[in-house]
Amino acid sequence: YLTDPKRITVHSSGKLPETIEHWYYAIAQARKRQALLQIMSEVDDFYGIIFCQTKVETEAIQNALVKAGLSAESFH
Repeated sequence: YLTDPKRITVHSSGKLPETIEHWYYAIAQARKRQALLQIMSEVDDFYGIIFCQTKVETEAIQNALVKAGLSAESFH
C-alpha cells in the first residue's frame, strides 16, 4: 500500500473529557453494516468516525447511511 509510511505519535495529557464515550463491538463481517445502522439509529446525537479499508467500502457505507436517513460524508 504505502511506499514510504510515516509513524506519528501523539502524547496526551492522560485524561479524556468526561463527555466523550468510546465503544467497541466485535461483530461478524456479514452483520457489520446492519449493526452500524442499528447503533447509529438508536443512539441520540451520534457523532463518530468510521474507518474503512478501501475507497469503495467507504462510499458504500456512506451511501447506506444516507439511504437510511442518516447524515454521512466520506473522505478518502
